Amino acid sequence: MCALENVRMSSEDCEMWQEEAAMIVDVLSHEHIINHPFLEPYAFLIDDYKVAAKVSEEDLIRMYDESTILQIRLTKAARTINIRCFVLQMQNVWTEIERRIRSFRNSLKMAIRRKFTTNLNKLLHDFRKYDRALQYRSIDPSMMLNNKSQVDFMLENEIYSSVQQFVEIYDKVFEITQHVSLDTTQLDTLLNIASLRLSLAQSINDHAHFFNKRISTFLHFVQKKQSKVMANVQKAMEKLKIVQTMANPQEVSQYLAQMAKLRPMLDSLIREIEDLNKFEKAVDAQISDVTKMKQFVGEIESLESLFVATSGYYQHVNAKFGAGQYQKVQYFPIYNHEKLTVSKTSINFFETALDIV
Repeated sequence: MCALENVRMSSEDCEMWQEEAAMIVDVLSHEHIINHPFLEPYAFLIDDYKVAAKVSEEDLIRMYDESTILQIRLTKAARTINIRCFVLQMQNVWTEIERRIRSFRNSLKMAIRRKFTTNLNKLLHDFRKYDRALQYRSIDPSMMLNNKSQVDFMLENEIYSSVQQFVEIYDKVFEITQHVSLDTTQLDTLLNIASLRLSLAQSINDHAHFFNKRISTFLHFVQKKQSKVMANVQKAMEKLKIVQTMANPQEVSQYLAQMAKLRPMLDSLIREIEDLNKFEKAVDAQISDVTKMKQFVGEIESLESLFVATSGYYQHVNAKFGAGQYQKVQYFPIYNHEKLTVSKTSINFFETALDIV
């Protein structure tokens, strides 16, 4: 228009008119149309309407309710939308949005059903685990004490939480069935969990009765186990006295070989004491203290680090100055190192502890 011969406009007026025309046409852009009051709630269907995997069950139900309302609103949508001087035919748009929102609601249904099924299966697995542990019976004291320890742990840390989860899921059944229908498998799973929950109290009482009836046998077994473990502790302490002789820097290679034998022995002894602790707790006996043995393991590790560093130091001296030079050194060089991880208190610890034992 500005180029016509019969139209005379100044350059300023021409630029202003072009800007206004661009603004009018710009209202038809995707960003502006999507902000229309009627279209804005459906924006998520235009961009991406997939259901995220980590959405909670409550959010899934809320989204399903909201999408249902949006689908109902589409039945009242006008065939056209007026945006300034433009009239947009929206019939094809509404058809596509309706298809997408129907697909989105189906995805939400599947997600709700899948989430509910996952929670049910997990609870069924947990309650079956409790039932197996509570129904276990054995005349072998070791096996029965292990079972009692397992049952005590479940009672203290797991069973109450699972019962609360079942109550919450059962309360949600009515709300969920307003949106999705439960199939036969889900109903059977729910009934199985309810049955196991109802039998839980009786199973706990029966298990406790069986155990308490034979408590004298289990106490005798634990006492024998304590005697055996204490004997092994004494033997270990005798072997650990060799640490008091590890004072010659030139014999670090031999010390490392001896350390390699001491560490597995201590690890095995600690595991044995920890198993004994489980048995002691099951019969309410005094718990044997494993703290001191763990201290020994820590000190053995520290001394081993010291000997490894010392061995490396002497290898460096031999490589630098020739073989035999290390014999002039009569101390562990790492003692005075600024990054010292082992001090002479380690040796003092062993001397004191082994003398006490």
